[in-house]
Amino acid sequence: ATALASGVKTKNQTVGLDADGRSVETILEAAHAAGYRTGLVTTTRITHATPACFVAHVNERDDEDPIAGQIIDCARKGYPQVLIGGGLRYFK
Repeated sequence: ATALASGVKTKNQTVGLDADGRSVETILEAAHAAGYRTGLVTTTRITHATPACFVAHVNERDDEDPIAGQIIDCARKGYPQVLIGGGLRYFK
């Protein structure tokens, strides 16, 4: 999903990082920076690797607590404006 979200090929277990472990800008982040409103909608947990690749940057796709923390940090910065999905247990 990182490749889908950023156009950068990476290792299988990483989220939002290139093959060398550096953060890559995602299309969601670029859209926010350009002034667009953004959102993530999923039928799984919002912290699951696939939706997380659009907003988080971690070494291990199963690190859902840090992913939730990064989603909260982004929300404090004003994006994404809409989050629809499961995973409430990671936000308590």
